[in-house]
Amino acid sequence: MRNKFTILCTSIFLLHNTFIDAQCFKKVSTVWDTNIALSEDGTIWEWGSNNSGQLGLGVSNFQDRNTPFQLTTSNDWKNVISYYRTTMAQKNDGTLWAWGSGSNGIFGNGSSGITNYIYVPTQVNTVPYDKIFKGFETSFAIKSDGTLWGWGYNSDGQVGVGSSPFNVLVPTQVGADTNWQHISGSLYHTVAIKTDGTLWSWGANGGGTLGNGTTISTSLPVQIGTGNTWKDISSSSHTLALKTDGTLWGWGGNSYGQVGDGTTVDKIIPTQIGTDNDWRQARTSNESSFAIKNDGSLWAWGRNEGRLGDGTMQQKLVPTRVGNSYEWQDIECGGSHCIARKQDNSIWTWGYNNRGQLGNGTFSNNFIPTMIKGPCSLLGTETAITSFQHLKIFPNPVSEYLNFSKEIKNIKIYDINGILVKDVQNINNNKINLSSLDTGVYVIEALTSDEKIFKEKFIKR
Repeated sequence: MRNKFTILCTSIFLLHNTFIDAQCFKKVSTVWDTNIALSEDGTIWEWGSNNSGQLGLGVSNFQDRNTPFQLTTSNDWKNVISYYRTTMAQKNDGTLWAWGSGSNGIFGNGSSGITNYIYVPTQVNTVPYDKIFKGFETSFAIKSDGTLWGWGYNSDGQVGVGSSPFNVLVPTQVGADTNWQHISGSLYHTVAIKTDGTLWSWGANGGGTLGNGTTISTSLPVQIGTGNTWKDISSSSHTLALKTDGTLWGWGGNSYGQVGDGTTVDKIIPTQIGTDNDWRQARTSNESSFAIKNDGSLWAWGRNEGRLGDGTMQQKLVPTRVGNSYEWQDIECGGSHCIARKQDNSIWTWGYNNRGQLGNGTFSNNFIPTMIKGPCSLLGTETAITSFQHLKIFPNPVSEYLNFSKEIKNIKIYDINGILVKDVQNINNNKINLSSLDTGVYVIEALTSDEKIFKEKFIKR
């Protein structure tokens, strides 16, 4: 009876997530404990905290959601951004839409105040921006002419238009330059890269967050050093930046070792992290850091308490490997959780989960990377990454023999946590006996006789 109940629960869970797994999330954004994802088909998905209506569920609905759900049926979205208590999205026509709290003017529509809420996606701007970027409670956009525009919370000049007003209520041009490329904002300061590879910052400068060699704040953009090979940036209480040569640099607050130089001393200028030159992406969290190398390995350091994903609570002062996978594609982190995508487009989360931000159907914390969405597949169909063929598996669920519609050479089977549980080589058959597997949900990776890779989710009963 117990096994039947387990099978039933597993089947219900999988059916609930079948439609979700049909989606390929090409971007996920988070800044605190709310998440928004953009699917390959142009639809929006959300989960996590809804304490200010930032999930867009309507008036008087402030319920948190612990699994991804589709927001509206519109499929013409091209960019999504999650802020502290606000969500913003951009349509293909460049217009901006927002929902949640607009207390600090972050809607950019001229409104503010503690009662300023939008409960469903609502257009807030008609200007066709080329790109939009997040701060914590500030927002930035670049037009097609390369000009930079900012609005929202400006307590320390973090919008970049001067020390006043306290809240910038409408998009306001930042300087007169026309060569802005990438912006990363935090709660009190902002860092940016221009198309010429130079690095700029403005806002509060406690702990050297501006990286300009001082601790003096500025409300207008100032250049950091003279280098012109900066490639990517991510900023919170500290900043991580990549150069075009693959080296990684950090500066700012370092009380938990989040800069990654082996100390807990704040850094007021960019400081190289180690000597490796094979870094591909770096992201900051609340006093923590994460980075992915060219080989697909994931690394973390700084404040831990379970958020680094290594299964421990100990802070790390230098980049430390997370797990053994070489398949990580990109990562985004909130206040105390992370969302990462592997090369097969599966989505993995870890960290704190008090608002359902892990998206795993619970409100329980989980301190190691765990898959919440499979590799873009539906049961019994091909995955998005193997669209060159129509390989089928059956029956599904399976109790003993799993059959394939064509001959299989090798297979690997992973459990729902991504752990390899079965590796069989030289099968050269179109079926395999899985009776030894425990009841549960698995992902199978099969190599066909014609050297094609197929990935699919199945239930073992």
